[in-house]
Amino acid sequence: MCALPLEHEIEYPTSDGQPMAETTLHRQVMSDVIEGLERRYADVPDVWVGGNLFLYYEKGSPRKSLAPDVLLVRGVSKWPRDCFFLWEEKTPELIFEITSRSTRDKDEG
Repeated sequence: MCALPLEHEIEYPTSDGQPMAETTLHRQVMSDVIEGLERRYADVPDVWVGGNLFLYYEKGSPRKSLAPDVLLVRGVSKWPRDCFFLWEEKTPELIFEITSRSTRDKDEG
């Protein structure tokens, strides 16, 4: 008789320990866009707006992630997420990355 090992739990971090935004202006623009979209879609039950959280795009690969400044997803429930798992939910319809002169190259890469 052969026993199969139990599937081990994969940890998907919710933080990288880095500050949220590089400048006050970056944080303000990001917050304004998130708040504006949340107000616009407040009465739409299946549109979720979030930002600055990890979006994991490959199950089983915690390094396969992005952290968009703002994202909007249709067809999902509104609830406070720590991370966004693409294989469990829908693909975002809209993503914003707020850039500056000092971060533009990295952000566009």
